[in-house]
Amino acid sequence: MEKAAEVYEKIYRDLPLEAQYVVPFAYKIRWHMKMNL
Repeated sequence: MEKAAEVYEKIYRDLPLEAQYVVPFAYKIRWHMKMNL
């Protein structure tokens, strides 16, 4: 997460809208996957 924050800050200077895609969403989004093998 710290590395993502560093990259976000660097990208945000020139491309503020695109910088949001660098942030990992794992801490926000819950998901469940069920496999029926």
